[in-house]
Amino acid sequence: MSAFSLRPAGTGAIRLLSSMAVFAFTTFAAVDPFMVEGSIAALVQVRVIWILGACLLFWSTWTRIALHHATAIGMVLCVWTGSGVVLLTEMTGGASSPYWTMVMLTFFTVALVLPMKTWQAALSFGTVAVFYYAWMMGHDATGTNYTWVSSNAGIWLAALVSVWAVSFLDRLRMRETQHLQHLETLNQQLRAEIAEREKVQKIAIRTQQLDAVGQLASGLAHELNNVLMIISGAAETLQRDSSTFTKNTERIILSAQRGGRLTSDLLLFARKGAREDEPFCVDQMVQDVAELVQSSHRGRIDVRYSSPAETCWVKGDVQLLSQVMLNLCLNSINAMNNNGTLQLAIHPTSSTAAEGVTSLTWVQIEVIDHGKGMDAESLQRAFEPFYTTKAPGEGTGLGLSMAYGTIQDHNGTLELESIVGQGTRAVVKLPRIQAPVAAVVRKESEKYPDLSPRCVLLVDDDPMVRAVMQEALRSFGFKVIPTRDGADALTQFQNADPSPDLVILDMMMPVMGGAEAFIRLRKIQPEVPILVYSGFALDQSTRDSFAGGGWKFLRKPFTNNELHAVVSQFFASPATTSTEEGTRKSESSP
Repeated sequence: MSAFSLRPAGTGAIRLLSSMAVFAFTTFAAVDPFMVEGSIAALVQVRVIWILGACLLFWSTWTRIALHHATAIGMVLCVWTGSGVVLLTEMTGGASSPYWTMVMLTFFTVALVLPMKTWQAALSFGTVAVFYYAWMMGHDATGTNYTWVSSNAGIWLAALVSVWAVSFLDRLRMRETQHLQHLETLNQQLRAEIAEREKVQKIAIRTQQLDAVGQLASGLAHELNNVLMIISGAAETLQRDSSTFTKNTERIILSAQRGGRLTSDLLLFARKGAREDEPFCVDQMVQDVAELVQSSHRGRIDVRYSSPAETCWVKGDVQLLSQVMLNLCLNSINAMNNNGTLQLAIHPTSSTAAEGVTSLTWVQIEVIDHGKGMDAESLQRAFEPFYTTKAPGEGTGLGLSMAYGTIQDHNGTLELESIVGQGTRAVVKLPRIQAPVAAVVRKESEKYPDLSPRCVLLVDDDPMVRAVMQEALRSFGFKVIPTRDGADALTQFQNADPSPDLVILDMMMPVMGGAEAFIRLRKIQPEVPILVYSGFALDQSTRDSFAGGGWKFLRKPFTNNELHAVVSQFFASPATTSTEEGTRKSESSP
Protein backbone atom coordinates (compact mmCIF):
# COMPACT_ATOMS: atom_id res chain seq x y z
CA MET A 1 0.00 0.00 0.00
CA SER A 2 1.22 3.48 -0.84
CA ALA A 3 2.46 5.82 1.88
CA PHE A 4 -0.20 8.24 0.74
CA SER A 5 -2.88 5.80 1.94
CA LEU A 6 -1.73 5.66 5.58
CA ARG A 7 -4.84 7.67 6.37
CA PRO A 8 -7.25 6.97 3.52
CA ALA A 9 -9.73 9.71 2.90
CA GLY A 10 -13.30 9.10 1.94
CA THR A 11 -13.88 9.69 -1.77
CA GLY A 12 -16.72 11.96 -0.73
CA ALA A 13 -14.23 14.53 0.66
CA ILE A 14 -12.32 14.59 -2.66
CA ARG A 15 -15.51 14.99 -4.66
CA LEU A 16 -16.51 17.89 -2.44
CA LEU A 17 -13.13 19.62 -2.83
CA SER A 18 -13.02 19.12 -6.61
CA SER A 19 -16.59 20.43 -6.93
CA MET A 20 -15.65 23.51 -4.89
CA ALA A 21 -12.57 24.06 -7.13
CA VAL A 22 -14.68 23.86 -10.30
CA PHE A 23 -17.22 26.21 -8.76
CA ALA A 24 -14.55 28.77 -7.74
CA PHE A 25 -12.67 28.72 -11.06
CA THR A 26 -15.96 29.10 -12.93
CA THR A 27 -17.77 31.77 -10.94
CA PHE A 28 -14.76 34.07 -10.41
CA ALA A 29 -14.44 34.36 -14.17
CA ALA A 30 -17.11 37.04 -13.86
CA VAL A 31 -14.64 39.46 -12.25
CA ASP A 32 -11.82 38.89 -14.77
CA PRO A 33 -12.82 41.87 -17.00
CA PHE A 34 -12.45 44.14 -14.00
CA MET A 35 -9.06 42.72 -13.00
CA VAL A 36 -7.15 43.20 -16.29
CA GLU A 37 -7.17 45.57 -19.20
CA GLY A 38 -7.54 44.21 -22.68
CA SER A 39 -8.09 40.60 -23.67
CA ILE A 40 -8.92 38.00 -21.00
CA ALA A 41 -8.39 35.05 -23.33
CA ALA A 42 -5.32 33.89 -21.42
CA LEU A 43 -7.25 33.94 -18.14
CA VAL A 44 -10.08 31.92 -19.71
CA GLN A 45 -7.60 29.36 -21.03
CA VAL A 46 -6.04 28.92 -17.58
CA ARG A 47 -9.44 28.56 -15.97
CA VAL A 48 -10.58 25.98 -18.53
CA ILE A 49 -7.39 23.93 -18.08
CA TRP A 50 -7.70 23.95 -14.28
CA ILE A 51 -11.42 23.22 -14.40
CA LEU A 52 -10.75 20.22 -16.64
CA GLY A 53 -8.00 19.07 -14.27
CA ALA A 54 -10.37 19.32 -11.29
CA CYS A 55 -13.02 17.38 -13.23
CA LEU A 56 -10.45 14.70 -14.04
CA LEU A 57 -9.60 14.33 -10.35
CA PHE A 58 -13.33 14.24 -9.57
CA TRP A 59 -13.74 11.39 -12.06
CA SER A 60 -10.77 9.51 -10.58
CA THR A 61 -12.71 8.96 -7.35
CA TRP A 62 -14.74 6.27 -9.19
CA THR A 63 -11.64 4.37 -10.30
CA ARG A 64 -9.64 1.66 -8.54
CA ILE A 65 -6.92 4.20 -7.77
CA ALA A 66 -9.22 5.94 -5.31
CA LEU A 67 -9.68 2.71 -3.31
CA HIS A 68 -6.03 2.71 -2.18
CA HIS A 69 -4.75 6.25 -2.89
CA ALA A 70 -7.61 8.55 -1.96
CA THR A 71 -5.47 10.83 0.22
CA ALA A 72 -2.86 11.11 -2.55
CA ILE A 73 -5.58 12.24 -4.98
CA GLY A 74 -6.69 14.81 -2.41
CA MET A 75 -3.15 16.13 -2.04
CA VAL A 76 -2.78 16.42 -5.83
CA LEU A 77 -6.10 18.27 -5.93
CA CYS A 78 -4.81 20.70 -3.26
CA VAL A 79 -1.60 21.41 -5.18
CA TRP A 80 -3.48 21.63 -8.47
CA THR A 81 -6.02 24.14 -7.14
CA GLY A 82 -3.34 26.20 -5.36
CA SER A 83 -1.09 26.39 -8.40
CA GLY A 84 -4.02 27.49 -10.58
CA VAL A 85 -4.80 30.30 -8.14
CA VAL A 86 -1.11 31.30 -8.17
CA LEU A 87 -1.16 31.62 -11.99
CA LEU A 88 -4.37 33.69 -11.88
CA THR A 89 -2.80 35.87 -9.16
CA GLU A 90 0.26 36.59 -11.30
CA MET A 91 -1.92 37.31 -14.36
CA THR A 92 -4.24 39.75 -12.51
CA GLY A 93 -1.75 42.04 -10.83
CA GLY A 94 0.75 39.83 -9.03
CA ALA A 95 1.11 40.26 -5.26
CA SER A 96 -1.25 43.23 -5.40
CA SER A 97 -4.07 40.99 -6.79
CA PRO A 98 -6.72 39.91 -4.28
CA TYR A 99 -6.54 36.39 -5.76
CA TRP A 100 -3.60 35.40 -3.54
CA THR A 101 -6.03 35.22 -0.60
CA MET A 102 -7.71 32.35 -2.44
CA VAL A 103 -4.56 30.32 -1.77
CA MET A 104 -5.13 30.80 1.97
CA LEU A 105 -8.78 29.76 1.61
CA THR A 106 -7.64 26.66 -0.30
CA PHE A 107 -5.34 25.69 2.59
CA PHE A 108 -8.03 26.19 5.20
CA THR A 109 -10.68 24.30 3.21
CA VAL A 110 -8.42 21.33 2.51
CA ALA A 111 -7.31 21.22 6.16
CA LEU A 112 -10.91 21.00 7.35
CA VAL A 113 -12.30 18.63 4.72
CA LEU A 114 -9.50 16.23 3.79
CA PRO A 115 -8.32 13.89 6.59
CA MET A 116 -4.52 13.97 6.17
CA LYS A 117 -1.49 13.26 8.29
CA THR A 118 0.59 16.23 9.42
CA TRP A 119 3.43 15.49 7.03
CA GLN A 120 1.00 15.15 4.12
CA ALA A 121 -0.47 18.59 4.88
CA ALA A 122 3.03 20.12 5.22
CA LEU A 123 4.05 18.61 1.87
CA SER A 124 0.91 19.83 0.06
CA PHE A 125 0.72 23.34 1.51
CA GLY A 126 4.49 23.82 1.42
CA THR A 127 4.57 22.89 -2.27
CA VAL A 128 1.96 25.54 -3.10
CA ALA A 129 3.69 28.18 -0.94
CA VAL A 130 7.09 27.49 -2.53
CA PHE A 131 5.50 27.54 -5.99
CA TYR A 132 3.91 30.92 -5.17
CA TYR A 133 7.25 32.37 -4.05
CA ALA A 134 9.20 30.98 -7.03
CA TRP A 135 6.58 31.91 -9.66
CA MET A 136 6.15 35.44 -8.42
CA MET A 137 9.88 36.02 -8.14
CA GLY A 138 10.51 34.45 -11.58
CA HIS A 139 7.86 36.63 -13.26
CA ASP A 140 8.75 39.80 -11.36
CA ALA A 141 5.19 40.00 -10.01
CA THR A 142 6.09 40.92 -6.43
CA GLY A 143 4.94 44.53 -6.79
CA THR A 144 5.72 46.85 -3.90
CA ASN A 145 7.56 45.61 -0.81
CA TYR A 146 4.40 45.99 1.25
CA THR A 147 2.17 43.93 -1.03
CA TRP A 148 4.84 41.27 -1.52
CA VAL A 149 5.61 40.90 2.16
CA SER A 150 1.92 40.79 3.13
CA SER A 151 0.92 38.27 0.45
CA ASN A 152 3.95 36.02 0.92
CA ALA A 153 3.72 36.13 4.72
CA GLY A 154 -0.05 35.49 4.59
CA ILE A 155 0.40 32.39 2.47
CA TRP A 156 3.15 30.96 4.68
CA LEU A 157 1.19 31.79 7.84
CA ALA A 158 -1.91 30.15 6.35
CA ALA A 159 0.18 27.08 5.50
CA LEU A 160 1.54 26.84 9.07
CA VAL A 161 -1.90 27.33 10.67
CA SER A 162 -3.42 24.76 8.30
CA VAL A 163 -0.69 22.23 9.10
CA TRP A 164 -1.28 22.80 12.81
CA ALA A 165 -5.05 22.37 12.26
CA VAL A 166 -4.49 19.12 10.37
CA SER A 167 -2.24 17.87 13.19
CA PHE A 168 -4.90 18.74 15.78
CA LEU A 169 -7.71 17.16 13.78
CA ASP A 170 -5.61 14.07 13.13
CA ARG A 171 -5.07 13.60 16.86
CA LEU A 172 -8.80 13.98 17.43
CA ARG A 173 -9.52 11.38 14.76
CA MET A 174 -6.99 9.00 16.28
CA ARG A 175 -8.57 9.43 19.70
CA GLU A 176 -12.00 8.93 18.17
CA THR A 177 -10.82 5.75 16.46
CA GLN A 178 -9.32 4.46 19.71
CA HIS A 179 -12.53 5.27 21.57
CA LEU A 180 -14.62 3.54 18.90
CA GLN A 181 -12.38 0.49 19.03
CA HIS A 182 -12.60 0.48 22.82
CA LEU A 183 -16.38 0.87 22.60
CA GLU A 184 -16.61 -2.01 20.13
CA THR A 185 -14.52 -4.15 22.48
CA LEU A 186 -16.84 -3.27 25.35
CA ASN A 187 -19.87 -4.04 23.16
CA GLN A 188 -18.43 -7.43 22.28
CA GLN A 189 -17.79 -8.14 25.96
CA LEU A 190 -21.30 -6.98 26.80
CA ARG A 191 -22.82 -9.19 24.10
CA ALA A 192 -20.80 -12.13 25.39
CA GLU A 193 -21.92 -11.41 28.97
CA ILE A 194 -25.57 -11.09 27.88
CA ALA A 195 -25.35 -14.39 26.00
CA GLU A 196 -23.75 -16.05 29.03
CA ARG A 197 -26.34 -14.54 31.36
CA GLU A 198 -29.18 -15.73 29.12
CA LYS A 199 -27.64 -19.19 29.11
CA VAL A 200 -27.33 -19.20 32.90
CA GLN A 201 -30.84 -17.83 33.28
CA LYS A 202 -32.28 -20.56 31.06
CA ILE A 203 -30.49 -23.17 33.17
CA ALA A 204 -31.73 -21.50 36.34
CA ILE A 205 -35.29 -21.38 35.03
CA ARG A 206 -35.13 -25.07 34.18
CA THR A 207 -33.79 -25.71 37.68
CA GLN A 208 -36.69 -23.72 39.12
CA GLN A 209 -39.15 -25.78 37.10
CA LEU A 210 -37.60 -29.03 38.23
CA ASP A 211 -37.49 -27.77 41.82
CA ALA A 212 -41.24 -27.31 41.61
CA VAL A 213 -41.62 -30.86 40.31
CA GLY A 214 -39.41 -32.10 43.14
CA GLN A 215 -41.62 -30.49 45.74
CA LEU A 216 -44.65 -32.18 44.18
CA ALA A 217 -43.05 -35.59 43.67
CA SER A 218 -43.84 -37.15 47.05
CA GLY A 219 -47.47 -36.04 47.00
CA LEU A 220 -47.93 -37.15 43.40
CA ALA A 221 -46.38 -40.55 44.15
CA HIS A 222 -48.93 -40.97 46.92
CA GLU A 223 -51.73 -39.92 44.60
CA LEU A 224 -50.59 -42.25 41.81
CA ASN A 225 -50.45 -45.14 44.27
CA ASN A 226 -54.06 -44.39 45.16
CA VAL A 227 -54.99 -44.40 41.47
CA LEU A 228 -53.23 -47.70 40.87
CA MET A 229 -54.82 -49.21 43.97
CA ILE A 230 -58.32 -48.28 42.73
CA ILE A 231 -57.64 -49.71 39.26
CA SER A 232 -56.09 -52.89 40.62
CA GLY A 233 -58.80 -53.40 43.22
CA ALA A 234 -61.64 -52.78 40.77
CA ALA A 235 -60.12 -55.17 38.21
CA GLU A 236 -59.66 -57.94 40.80
CA THR A 237 -63.25 -57.46 41.97
CA LEU A 238 -64.41 -57.85 38.37
CA GLN A 239 -62.52 -61.13 38.10
CA ARG A 240 -64.29 -62.47 41.18
CA ASP A 241 -67.74 -60.95 40.67
CA SER A 242 -68.85 -60.00 37.16
CA SER A 243 -72.11 -58.56 38.48
CA THR A 244 -70.19 -55.42 39.54
CA PHE A 245 -69.15 -54.79 35.93
CA THR A 246 -70.71 -51.33 35.48
CA LYS A 247 -69.60 -49.90 38.82
CA ASN A 248 -66.01 -51.18 38.67
CA THR A 249 -65.39 -50.36 35.02
CA GLU A 250 -66.51 -46.79 35.77
CA ARG A 251 -64.05 -46.70 38.68
CA ILE A 252 -61.26 -47.92 36.43
CA ILE A 253 -62.01 -45.34 33.71
CA LEU A 254 -62.26 -42.45 36.18
CA SER A 255 -59.05 -43.50 37.93
CA ALA A 256 -57.23 -43.79 34.60
CA GLN A 257 -58.36 -40.27 33.69
CA ARG A 258 -57.24 -39.04 37.11
CA GLY A 259 -53.82 -40.64 36.60
CA GLY A 260 -53.60 -39.09 33.14
CA ARG A 261 -54.16 -35.63 34.63
CA LEU A 262 -51.40 -36.24 37.18
CA THR A 263 -48.86 -37.24 34.52
CA SER A 264 -49.90 -34.24 32.44
CA ASP A 265 -49.19 -32.05 35.45
CA LEU A 266 -45.69 -33.48 35.76
CA LEU A 267 -45.03 -32.87 32.07
CA LEU A 268 -46.53 -29.40 32.36
CA PHE A 269 -44.16 -28.12 35.01
CA ALA A 270 -41.01 -29.75 33.63
CA ARG A 271 -41.64 -29.15 29.95
CA LYS A 272 -39.64 -27.32 27.34
CA GLY A 273 -41.33 -25.58 24.46
CA ALA A 274 -42.54 -22.41 22.85
CA ARG A 275 -45.48 -20.43 24.12
CA GLU A 276 -48.88 -21.62 22.88
CA ASP A 277 -51.69 -19.08 23.22
CA GLU A 278 -55.22 -20.48 23.35
CA PRO A 279 -58.46 -19.34 25.01
CA PHE A 280 -58.97 -21.24 28.28
CA CYS A 281 -61.14 -21.17 31.37
CA VAL A 282 -59.33 -19.58 34.31
CA ASP A 283 -61.62 -21.27 36.81
CA GLN A 284 -60.64 -24.72 35.59
CA MET A 285 -56.93 -23.83 35.50
CA VAL A 286 -56.88 -22.50 39.07
CA GLN A 287 -59.01 -25.39 40.31
CA ASP A 288 -56.60 -27.90 38.76
CA VAL A 289 -53.64 -26.18 40.42
CA ALA A 290 -55.53 -26.14 43.73
CA GLU A 291 -56.22 -29.88 43.48
CA LEU A 292 -52.60 -30.53 42.57
CA VAL A 293 -51.31 -28.55 45.56
CA GLN A 294 -53.88 -30.17 47.87
CA SER A 295 -52.96 -33.71 46.77
CA SER A 296 -49.21 -33.08 47.02
CA HIS A 297 -49.45 -31.54 50.54
CA ARG A 298 -52.28 -33.64 51.92
CA GLY A 299 -52.71 -33.34 55.67
CA ARG A 300 -50.49 -30.27 55.95
CA ILE A 301 -52.01 -27.61 53.68
CA ASP A 302 -55.71 -26.83 53.55
CA VAL A 303 -56.45 -25.31 50.13
CA ARG A 304 -59.63 -23.23 49.99
CA TYR A 305 -60.79 -22.31 46.49
CA SER A 306 -63.58 -19.91 45.55
CA SER A 307 -64.77 -18.76 42.13
CA PRO A 308 -67.64 -16.67 40.76
CA ALA A 309 -70.83 -18.17 39.39
CA GLU A 310 -69.91 -17.07 35.86
CA THR A 311 -66.93 -18.66 34.14
CA CYS A 312 -63.98 -16.42 33.29
CA TRP A 313 -61.93 -16.87 30.09
CA VAL A 314 -58.55 -15.47 29.08
CA LYS A 315 -56.20 -16.05 26.17
CA GLY A 316 -52.67 -17.24 26.77
CA ASP A 317 -50.42 -20.21 27.41
CA VAL A 318 -52.30 -22.19 30.03
CA GLN A 319 -49.20 -24.21 30.91
CA LEU A 320 -47.07 -21.14 31.62
CA LEU A 321 -49.84 -19.50 33.64
CA SER A 322 -50.45 -22.73 35.56
CA GLN A 323 -46.76 -22.76 36.41
CA VAL A 324 -47.06 -19.16 37.62
CA MET A 325 -49.93 -20.14 39.89
CA LEU A 326 -48.01 -23.16 41.17
CA ASN A 327 -44.95 -21.02 41.94
CA LEU A 328 -47.09 -18.51 43.84
CA CYS A 329 -48.72 -21.36 45.78
CA LEU A 330 -45.37 -22.97 46.62
CA ASN A 331 -44.01 -19.60 47.80
CA SER A 332 -47.03 -19.22 50.06
CA ILE A 333 -46.66 -22.76 51.40
CA ASN A 334 -42.99 -22.13 52.09
CA ALA A 335 -43.87 -18.89 53.93
CA MET A 336 -46.24 -20.93 56.14
CA ASN A 337 -43.54 -23.57 56.85
CA ASN A 338 -45.59 -26.16 54.92
CA ASN A 339 -48.50 -26.00 57.33
CA GLY A 340 -51.60 -23.81 57.20
CA THR A 341 -54.43 -22.56 55.03
CA LEU A 342 -53.92 -21.41 51.45
CA GLN A 343 -56.71 -19.38 49.85
CA LEU A 344 -57.25 -19.19 46.09
CA ALA A 345 -59.95 -16.88 44.77
CA ILE A 346 -61.11 -15.61 41.37
CA HIS A 347 -62.94 -12.29 40.86
CA PRO A 348 -64.01 -10.69 37.58
CA THR A 349 -63.19 -6.96 37.76
CA SER A 350 -63.22 -3.91 35.51
CA SER A 351 -61.11 -0.78 35.34
CA THR A 352 -62.43 2.61 34.25
CA ALA A 353 -60.46 3.93 31.29
CA ALA A 354 -60.20 7.48 30.02
CA GLU A 355 -63.40 9.23 28.96
CA GLY A 356 -64.67 7.95 25.65
CA VAL A 357 -62.60 4.73 25.85
CA THR A 358 -64.19 1.38 26.60
CA SER A 359 -63.36 0.14 30.10
CA LEU A 360 -61.21 -2.97 30.40
CA THR A 361 -62.44 -6.14 32.05
CA TRP A 362 -60.03 -8.31 34.00
CA VAL A 363 -59.88 -11.65 35.74
CA GLN A 364 -58.34 -11.20 39.19
CA ILE A 365 -56.73 -14.25 40.81
CA GLU A 366 -55.70 -14.02 44.46
CA VAL A 367 -53.28 -16.28 46.33
CA ILE A 368 -53.46 -15.57 50.06
CA ASP A 369 -51.39 -17.13 52.83
CA HIS A 370 -51.06 -16.45 56.54
CA GLY A 371 -47.31 -16.97 56.77
CA LYS A 372 -44.41 -14.86 57.97
CA GLY A 373 -44.92 -12.09 55.38
CA MET A 374 -42.31 -9.75 53.93
CA ASP A 375 -40.82 -6.48 55.11
CA ALA A 376 -40.81 -3.34 52.94
CA GLU A 377 -37.35 -3.97 51.46
CA SER A 378 -38.10 -7.60 50.52
CA LEU A 379 -41.46 -6.57 49.07
CA GLN A 380 -39.79 -3.91 46.90
CA ARG A 381 -37.17 -6.35 45.59
CA ALA A 382 -39.40 -9.42 45.36
CA PHE A 383 -39.49 -9.47 41.55
CA GLU A 384 -35.74 -8.98 41.06
CA PRO A 385 -34.04 -11.98 39.40
CA PHE A 386 -31.96 -14.06 41.82
CA TYR A 387 -33.20 -12.12 44.86
CA THR A 388 -34.29 -14.50 47.61
CA THR A 389 -34.61 -14.49 51.38
CA LYS A 390 -33.98 -18.22 51.51
CA ALA A 391 -30.71 -19.68 52.71
CA PRO A 392 -28.04 -20.57 50.11
CA GLY A 393 -28.98 -23.75 48.27
CA GLU A 394 -32.67 -23.50 49.15
CA GLY A 395 -33.80 -21.31 46.26
CA THR A 396 -32.68 -19.47 43.14
CA GLY A 397 -34.84 -16.38 43.57
CA LEU A 398 -36.26 -16.83 40.09
CA GLY A 399 -39.80 -17.97 40.95
CA LEU A 400 -41.39 -14.53 41.40
CA SER A 401 -39.22 -13.01 38.68
CA MET A 402 -40.41 -15.66 36.21
CA ALA A 403 -44.00 -15.21 37.35
CA TYR A 404 -43.80 -11.43 36.94
CA GLY A 405 -42.28 -11.73 33.45
CA THR A 406 -44.86 -14.31 32.34
CA ILE A 407 -47.81 -12.23 33.58
CA GLN A 408 -46.44 -9.10 31.88
CA ASP A 409 -45.94 -11.09 28.68
CA HIS A 410 -49.67 -11.89 28.84
CA ASN A 411 -50.51 -8.16 29.18
CA GLY A 412 -51.42 -8.63 32.81
CA THR A 413 -50.19 -7.41 36.19
CA LEU A 414 -48.83 -9.07 39.32
CA GLU A 415 -48.90 -7.24 42.65
CA LEU A 416 -47.90 -8.25 46.16
CA GLU A 417 -49.31 -7.06 49.46
CA SER A 418 -47.63 -8.28 52.64
CA ILE A 419 -47.48 -7.60 56.36
CA VAL A 420 -44.73 -9.10 58.49
CA GLY A 421 -46.17 -11.80 60.72
CA GLN A 422 -49.61 -11.75 59.09
CA GLY A 423 -49.09 -13.09 55.57
CA THR A 424 -48.98 -12.19 51.90
CA ARG A 425 -51.57 -11.58 49.20
CA ALA A 426 -50.54 -12.03 45.56
CA VAL A 427 -52.93 -10.51 43.01
CA VAL A 428 -52.75 -11.56 39.35
CA LYS A 429 -54.82 -9.64 36.80
CA LEU A 430 -55.28 -10.92 33.25
CA PRO A 431 -57.33 -9.40 30.39
CA ARG A 432 -60.67 -11.16 30.20
CA ILE A 433 -62.15 -12.36 26.91
CA GLN A 434 -65.54 -13.61 25.82
CA ALA A 435 -66.08 -17.35 26.18
CA PRO A 436 -65.43 -19.03 22.81
CA VAL A 437 -68.25 -20.78 21.01
CA ALA A 438 -68.58 -24.24 22.54
CA ALA A 439 -67.49 -27.11 20.32
CA VAL A 440 -70.22 -29.40 19.16
CA VAL A 441 -69.84 -32.69 21.01
CA ARG A 442 -70.61 -35.83 19.09
CA LYS A 443 -73.48 -37.81 20.51
CA GLU A 444 -73.09 -41.51 21.05
CA SER A 445 -75.99 -42.07 18.72
CA GLU A 446 -74.18 -40.34 15.87
CA LYS A 447 -73.09 -42.80 13.24
CA TYR A 448 -69.47 -42.93 12.13
CA PRO A 449 -68.34 -44.05 8.68
CA ASP A 450 -68.21 -47.78 8.08
CA LEU A 451 -64.63 -48.87 8.86
CA SER A 452 -65.06 -52.62 8.45
CA PRO A 453 -63.36 -53.05 5.07
CA ARG A 454 -60.28 -51.04 6.01
CA CYS A 455 -56.83 -52.09 7.21
CA VAL A 456 -54.75 -50.23 9.80
CA LEU A 457 -51.05 -50.62 10.65
CA LEU A 458 -50.62 -50.21 14.43
CA VAL A 459 -47.11 -49.32 15.68
CA ASP A 460 -46.38 -49.40 19.44
CA ASP A 461 -43.52 -50.94 21.41
CA ASP A 462 -45.57 -51.67 24.56
CA PRO A 463 -47.26 -55.09 24.20
CA MET A 464 -50.11 -54.26 26.61
CA VAL A 465 -50.85 -50.90 24.99
CA ARG A 466 -50.65 -52.53 21.58
CA ALA A 467 -53.08 -55.27 22.64
CA VAL A 468 -55.61 -52.83 24.12
CA MET A 469 -55.53 -50.59 21.05
CA GLN A 470 -55.74 -53.60 18.74
CA GLU A 471 -58.92 -54.75 20.45
CA ALA A 472 -60.38 -51.24 20.27
CA LEU A 473 -59.58 -50.89 16.56
CA ARG A 474 -61.06 -54.30 15.79
CA SER A 475 -64.22 -53.28 17.61
CA PHE A 476 -64.41 -50.30 15.20
CA GLY A 477 -64.34 -52.76 12.25
CA PHE A 478 -60.66 -52.42 11.26
CA LYS A 479 -58.39 -55.21 10.19
CA VAL A 480 -55.26 -54.58 12.32
CA ILE A 481 -51.59 -55.32 11.55
CA PRO A 482 -49.71 -54.89 14.88
CA THR A 483 -45.99 -53.99 14.85
CA ARG A 484 -43.53 -53.36 17.68
CA ASP A 485 -41.37 -50.47 16.33
CA GLY A 486 -40.69 -48.23 13.35
CA ALA A 487 -38.37 -50.65 11.55
CA ASP A 488 -40.87 -53.50 11.84
CA ALA A 489 -43.61 -51.14 10.63
CA LEU A 490 -41.68 -50.27 7.45
CA THR A 491 -41.21 -53.96 6.65
CA GLN A 492 -44.87 -54.80 7.27
CA PHE A 493 -46.04 -51.75 5.31
CA GLN A 494 -44.00 -52.71 2.23
CA ASN A 495 -45.06 -56.37 2.35
CA ALA A 496 -48.74 -55.81 3.12
CA ASP A 497 -51.19 -56.63 0.35
CA PRO A 498 -53.28 -54.60 0.03
CA SER A 499 -51.46 -51.58 1.43
CA PRO A 500 -52.79 -50.31 4.83
CA ASP A 501 -55.41 -47.57 4.64
CA LEU A 502 -54.17 -45.93 7.87
CA VAL A 503 -51.06 -45.95 10.08
CA ILE A 504 -51.39 -45.37 13.84
CA LEU A 505 -47.97 -44.51 15.22
CA ASP A 506 -46.53 -44.07 18.72
CA MET A 507 -43.79 -41.41 18.93
CA MET A 508 -41.56 -42.89 21.66
CA MET A 509 -40.16 -46.28 20.56
CA PRO A 510 -36.79 -48.07 20.54
CA VAL A 511 -34.92 -49.12 17.37
CA MET A 512 -36.74 -46.52 15.25
CA GLY A 513 -38.86 -43.76 16.77
CA GLY A 514 -42.15 -42.45 15.49
CA ALA A 515 -40.73 -39.29 13.87
CA GLU A 516 -38.26 -41.20 11.71
CA ALA A 517 -40.84 -43.86 10.88
CA PHE A 518 -43.32 -41.14 9.82
CA ILE A 519 -40.84 -39.60 7.37
CA ARG A 520 -39.85 -42.97 5.88
CA LEU A 521 -43.45 -44.11 5.52
CA ARG A 522 -44.28 -40.94 3.65
CA LYS A 523 -41.37 -41.55 1.26
CA ILE A 524 -42.82 -44.97 0.50
CA GLN A 525 -46.44 -43.80 0.24
CA PRO A 526 -46.85 -39.98 0.36
CA GLU A 527 -50.66 -40.13 0.58
CA VAL A 528 -51.05 -42.61 3.43
CA PRO A 529 -53.01 -41.12 6.39
CA ILE A 530 -51.09 -41.25 9.68
CA LEU A 531 -52.37 -40.82 13.23
CA VAL A 532 -49.56 -39.92 15.66
CA TYR A 533 -50.02 -40.22 19.43
CA SER A 534 -47.79 -39.50 22.43
CA GLY A 535 -47.85 -38.47 26.07
CA PHE A 536 -45.78 -35.42 25.12
CA ALA A 537 -46.84 -32.43 23.05
CA LEU A 538 -45.18 -32.29 19.63
CA ASP A 539 -42.52 -29.61 19.43
CA GLN A 540 -42.40 -27.25 16.49
CA SER A 541 -39.39 -28.89 14.84
CA THR A 542 -41.19 -32.24 14.77
CA ARG A 543 -44.33 -30.64 13.32
CA ASP A 544 -42.22 -28.93 10.64
CA SER A 545 -40.62 -32.25 9.69
CA PHE A 546 -44.07 -33.77 9.12
CA ALA A 547 -44.50 -31.97 5.83
CA GLY A 548 -47.82 -32.04 4.05
CA GLY A 549 -51.29 -32.91 5.31
CA GLY A 550 -53.13 -36.12 5.98
CA TRP A 551 -51.98 -36.58 9.57
CA LYS A 552 -53.44 -35.95 13.02
CA PHE A 553 -52.22 -36.03 16.60
CA LEU A 554 -53.71 -37.50 19.77
CA ARG A 555 -52.37 -36.78 23.25
CA LYS A 556 -52.17 -39.78 25.62
CA PRO A 557 -54.09 -40.88 27.54
CA PHE A 558 -57.16 -40.86 25.31
CA THR A 559 -60.44 -42.76 25.34
CA ASN A 560 -61.73 -45.22 22.78
CA ASN A 561 -64.43 -42.74 21.80
CA GLU A 562 -61.79 -40.08 21.09
CA LEU A 563 -59.76 -42.58 19.06
CA HIS A 564 -62.87 -43.61 17.10
CA ALA A 565 -63.77 -39.98 16.40
CA VAL A 566 -60.31 -39.14 15.04
CA VAL A 567 -59.80 -42.19 12.82
CA SER A 568 -63.32 -41.70 11.43
CA GLN A 569 -62.36 -38.22 10.23
CA PHE A 570 -59.72 -39.71 7.92
CA PHE A 571 -62.45 -41.53 5.99
CA ALA A 572 -65.41 -39.16 6.39
CA SER A 573 -64.51 -36.91 3.44
CA PRO A 574 -61.41 -35.79 1.51
CA ALA A 575 -61.47 -32.40 3.26
CA THR A 576 -60.89 -33.93 6.67
CA THR A 577 -57.74 -35.76 5.55
CA SER A 578 -56.01 -32.69 4.15
CA THR A 579 -55.05 -31.05 7.43
CA GLU A 580 -53.57 -31.94 10.78
CA GLU A 581 -56.16 -29.91 12.60
CA GLY A 582 -58.60 -32.71 13.64
CA THR A 583 -59.87 -33.73 17.03
CA ARG A 584 -57.23 -34.38 19.66
CA LYS A 585 -56.69 -34.27 23.37
CA SER A 586 -56.30 -30.66 24.44
CA GLU A 587 -52.61 -29.91 24.95
CA SER A 588 -53.44 -26.79 26.95
CA SER A 589 -55.11 -28.55 29.87
CA PRO A 590 -52.81 -28.81 32.90
